[in-house]
Amino acid sequence: MGVHRIHHVTLAVADVARAERAYRDVFGLDVLFREGTYDGEFGALPDGMDWETATAAGVDPGMTFLGREDAAIAVAEVEDATESTEGEATGSADGDAAGPLGHVALHVDADDVAAIAARARDRGWDVDERETAAFVVDHDGIEWEVNASSPPPATPFDALDLDAR
Repeated sequence: MGVHRIHHVTLAVADVARAERAYRDVFGLDVLFREGTYDGEFGALPDGMDWETATAAGVDPGMTFLGREDAAIAVAEVEDATESTEGEATGSADGDAAGPLGHVALHVDADDVAAIAARARDRGWDVDERETAAFVVDHDGIEWEVNASSPPPATPFDALDLDAR
């Protein structure tokens, strides 16, 4: 067992489009994909669609994954970024992580996801186990994601169908 590297870090922000521009411009990161809510469904925007076009089409901004080589950050829009990262965008075990840091994701081998989730459960931590990842919240309220997919995320989780409307 072993952690290979940080998979990604999620930051809670008040304005995802503004944060995306800032982190892209300051750190030279590329937009990997964007996710939002459309007609009650959370998923990825079509490739190349920016936030201005998406919001004009009725998409509520959710999250942008930015990255470069093996580094990735996600910026998730929340009402009050100093309070919590409420909602699906964090992927959290209970949908609510404290503070502006949504969670820290660690890249692990696929065989280690279930083992880490089991050890977290044994300690009484909240656990949300998925196919290739698990989200665990420790006793201090810090959320950790152990993820076996290749960092940075190359694809979003679910795609939005903007033509369905």
